[in-house]
Amino acid sequence: METRIAQRALMRLASVALVVFVASCSSASLSRADERWDAFVAEFLERYFELLPRAAISAGRHDYDGTVPQLDAASRAAVAAGLRALRADTEAFSPRGLSEDRRFERDLALWYLDRRLFWGSETNWRTHNPMFLRGALSPTIYLNREYASLDVRATGLRRTLEQLPRALKQLKAPLVEAMPESYLKRSIGYYGGLARHLTRAVPERFGALDDLAERSALLAANDAAVAALIVFRDELRTQLPKATDAFALGEATFMTMLRQRERVTEDLATLKAEGEADLARNLKALERVCFEQLEVATLEQCLARAEDGKSLDPVARGRAQLPELRAFIVEHDLMSIPSADVAMVAEAPPHRRANLAYISTPGPFEARALPSVYYISPPDPDWSVAEQRAFVPNEGRLLYVSVHEVWPGHFMNMLHRRTHPRPLVRLFRSTTFSEGWAHYVEEMMHDEGLSAGDPRLHVGQLLNALKRNVRYLAAIGMHTGGMTEAEAERLFLEQAFLDPGNARQQAARGTYDPGYLSYTLGKLQILRLREDWFAANPEARLKDFHDQLLSYGSAPVSLIREYLLPADSVLAP
Repeated sequence: METRIAQRALMRLASVALVVFVASCSSASLSRADERWDAFVAEFLERYFELLPRAAISAGRHDYDGTVPQLDAASRAAVAAGLRALRADTEAFSPRGLSEDRRFERDLALWYLDRRLFWGSETNWRTHNPMFLRGALSPTIYLNREYASLDVRATGLRRTLEQLPRALKQLKAPLVEAMPESYLKRSIGYYGGLARHLTRAVPERFGALDDLAERSALLAANDAAVAALIVFRDELRTQLPKATDAFALGEATFMTMLRQRERVTEDLATLKAEGEADLARNLKALERVCFEQLEVATLEQCLARAEDGKSLDPVARGRAQLPELRAFIVEHDLMSIPSADVAMVAEAPPHRRANLAYISTPGPFEARALPSVYYISPPDPDWSVAEQRAFVPNEGRLLYVSVHEVWPGHFMNMLHRRTHPRPLVRLFRSTTFSEGWAHYVEEMMHDEGLSAGDPRLHVGQLLNALKRNVRYLAAIGMHTGGMTEAEAERLFLEQAFLDPGNARQQAARGTYDPGYLSYTLGKLQILRLREDWFAANPEARLKDFHDQLLSYGSAPVSLIREYLLPADSVLAP
């Protein structure tokens, strides 16, 4: 324990030194206000990480390794009180005299703390959603991120696994008997999948430990953790007969979510109309491609044409696509690429295959350079060939998934955020910006010629867009308008043209992830901002807009707008 306290003390000193060093590099002469803010940011980080050690570990502060927070009601209340106090101190810090980048950092911190506080205070997820605090429990960072030697990561993993049975009991304690069925099914799949993953992965990846005592202790802790996960999964299964369909947040909570999570100010009717208009726009574009370019008689024939030649090995195809996408960005001079880093491609682990693909990026405060990994879910080899073909995306869909996740989507956004001089800009991320940016660049890359010469690829881009359109409308419908999960599933079948299995999965996701409207919401915000920005900067290039947009990290689009289009502009909202 004394060693860990000493490590944290050293990290605090290093954090302060880093903030001061960055500040001295960015300005030869800081104002007193800027100096005081930089000292406050160093304090802010330490207080924030003490309250949320899992966030510290994910960010690369490995002096917190092996920490699993207490999840009982009193401990969670103490964390919430600590976050509110941190917010009050941040708000009390006057923005007067701060440089623009520090004023922006202050605004970003206030927004993020509001976002962080929302889920625990405004929803019943602590009592109704077994997945609510899963991030505080996950041990996979020690398996998947090679930030230190095997023995160092083994110690962090063992400590985490030793605490997992206690944490699962605390997680279960406040859960009601009658939970939403979709929450239960997702939780059963996740915790069961995590148990299977740990059973295989821990012996595989840590079997080479030289310290036999540590290896034995780690494997024993893993066995106990796996057993606890299986018990928790089975306990959740027993509650399925009592499950309900009462998943909806309700209009008031849904709109509060949008305000606090993403600074959205539009009313519900406006948001719904904007989503319906974008869906109609993309449906018309699909009809033009199908009937005018592919010259087919029906949409069914068009979708069948788009399936021609697709590979049953999406991992290999994704690996081949990435260099081509990066070269396209460079050739068309679409935005600056701040480093020579590239993303690796790997098969998604079994417990993370609910979606086709995702990217895992290193934390902003990692001490060593670490790769980002683009994970793609393969079809289950036990499935029939027909089922495998239905699961695997066609060439166009996979191409634009690679655009979304890597070039120039999430990975590009991360490269810009990682090099930002302000620590809190590197750390805090808006889902609506990050997902909106990744979705925006899908359409932008097509518009700049990525699909040129092959309308089937354009079909793939549009199908991805239609799926996000339906997510947007399903989230609004299910959480504010009484739409059932079955009705949402039908919407995915009829308007996004998904196969039955994916339509069912997407509808279920909307019940427990109301924020999945963020893809279309963020894209539409960025498109409006781009239009207004070019009206104010008619001589600029597309690259100029992209570079300025990415210079704000992953902040809410509405906050970025306030800085890109200041109050004296007639175009500012």
